[in-house]
Amino acid sequence: MQSSDWDSSVAFESDSDQSIEYRSVSKFAVLTVIAGLASVLAWFNAVMWCVPIFAILLGCLAFREIRRNDAYTGRGVALFGIALALLFGIGAVTSFFAERQIVTRQAKQFASRFLELGLAGNVEHAAQLTDSYQFRMTPGLTRDAYYRIQPESMSVLQRVQADDFIKRLVKAGPDAKVTFVAVESFEKIRHGQICGLKYVVDDGEPFDAVLVVKRDRNPEMSKFTHWQVRSFGFSRDE
Repeated sequence: MQSSDWDSSVAFESDSDQSIEYRSVSKFAVLTVIAGLASVLAWFNAVMWCVPIFAILLGCLAFREIRRNDAYTGRGVALFGIALALLFGIGAVTSFFAERQIVTRQAKQFASRFLELGLAGNVEHAAQLTDSYQFRMTPGLTRDAYYRIQPESMSVLQRVQADDFIKRLVKAGPDAKVTFVAVESFEKIRHGQICGLKYVVDDGEPFDAVLVVKRDRNPEMSKFTHWQVRSFGFSRDE
């Protein structure tokens, strides 16, 4: 009886050992999770939108490897990585275009204001919009006092007054028709955005106007933003 009991226990242990089979996690599944976590970078730069796409491709490779080879496991790991990639990727793209729409609308309003000032012959006020916000004339300060305190702003005004594009705006006059054409560029920078906008000014002899405007956000005051005309001129095609 003792010999029979010993034999059966050995047989049981042998069967149990044979039933335990180790399956390694697919390396592609592990890489999918890593790339999925790295997909958060897509929120900071549009160039990094390729990271979520790469993560999804790695997930597909993991599924194929697991399906073709029973020695591998990790389907759930790959699914988790793909879910992260979709979450960060779709969120980043949606946020980018929503922000672009809002900022572009504000940029158009600011650029149109600059063009209106130029057409009205108010070059001095238009020049203020090309200067940094902290250097612009504040209410209650006389013109002479302002330029005495900020002599650099006088140089800005003289440069704007001498510009051929500004002279053409003044010549077109306030009756000229201004038509928005397109957003030529949109770039996210630290604490702001830069937009390139194209217009057509028609006073009987239409010409293109291209403005690059910058939006700055004060990191210490999240609701405080200001705009600046970075550059202006005719279209390169003219």
